[in-house]
Amino acid sequence: MCDIQKVRQPTLVFSAGNDLQCPPEEGLAIVKMIGDQADYVLIPGLSHMLRIEGENTGYAGYAAQFKEPMAAEVSKEVISWLKKQTIKP
Repeated sequence: MCDIQKVRQPTLVFSAGNDLQCPPEEGLAIVKMIGDQADYVLIPGLSHMLRIEGENTGYAGYAAQFKEPMAAEVSKEVISWLKKQTIKP
């Protein structure tokens, strides 16, 4: 059993649609390993840097992407997920 299968806390797993280092299929595999405690979010068009990839694609574009702000969708998803975890009916 790998350590990730021992996770018992609520977990948010992000996948960026254009992530070359951890493609969305790997994010889904992580979710399956964690099980019911995992929530999955896929945001198309983002790189591993959680920025909109645009013209700066692949690893070569990371330096330029890093100068840009993180995509707004990322913080929105995190805030929404945290509210679900902390505000129980």
